[in-house]
Amino acid sequence: MGCSQGNSLLETEPPPNKSFLANSKADQAANFNSNKNNSTPTKTVKNFFEAVLEGDVEQARSTLVMNQKVEEYLNANIDLVRAMDEFAEMDNRFFGEGGMPIGLMRRSMMSKLEKIETVVVNDNHVQCMVSPPKPFDLVKLSDGWKIDLTGKSAEQLLKLAPPTFRDTVQMLDRVRQGVEDGEITSRSEARKEISRLKVELGL
Repeated sequence: MGCSQGNSLLETEPPPNKSFLANSKADQAANFNSNKNNSTPTKTVKNFFEAVLEGDVEQARSTLVMNQKVEEYLNANIDLVRAMDEFAEMDNRFFGEGGMPIGLMRRSMMSKLEKIETVVVNDNHVQCMVSPPKPFDLVKLSDGWKIDLTGKSAEQLLKLAPPTFRDTVQMLDRVRQGVEDGEITSRSEARKEISRLKVELGL
């Protein structure tokens, strides 16, 4: 996931759904906790995204067919959400409104869950399309449906996403730390540093 300069420090998604913004984090957690089972493919996909957003590694693992590469992808994904939340909080605290919206990653992910298309391959294998271009493969196991990223269709995702996520985290954390240490004193300076780091890190 790359980041590009725009009107705010990072390019933003379309305006979020107001009803979603009205929900408190506690409301989201309550809804999540009441629907943690993986009894259907759609529930599993939603549980995965919500677990990532809440930083709940164990719950996220329960939605996945795990191996070492999947573990790396999961940890990098959760760390990216953490970095974006902390960066947005810093941006608004130091520079006021008009910067990176708090909860940008959360709203982006949740918006993708509003329309999940499911294609049945057989009784124990379905594909869920959350966002183009490729769907998630899900398999039915003894403890429910699991997202299966261990097959050939997910090779590129597992190869490219973790290093991109880690580099983006490094960029956000470095700029955030620079602001908090007083080395970066304005939003325009922060934008310039983000642009510089994007080139340095190949984002």
